[in-house]
Amino acid sequence: MQDAILNKTLRFTIVGTIALTSLTCLILAYRAIFDCIGQQWSTAAARVVWSASSALASLLLIYYRGELIDD
Repeated sequence: MQDAILNKTLRFTIVGTIALTSLTCLILAYRAIFDCIGQQWSTAAARVVWSASSALASLLLIYYRGELIDD
């Protein structure tokens, strides 16, 4: 019983982390587009860099989620 609870908790934590980093990536990229429209290039560039790093973190979590969760 405790193993099942631990397994579900770990799955929920990993999936939640993946979802939050993906959502962060999308929001930052969306805001960067509007910064480009408003010709705020330095802010847009910073948001694109943060969005790309968030996307990379999310991709790595997706790729290694099998090793993070005991499948």
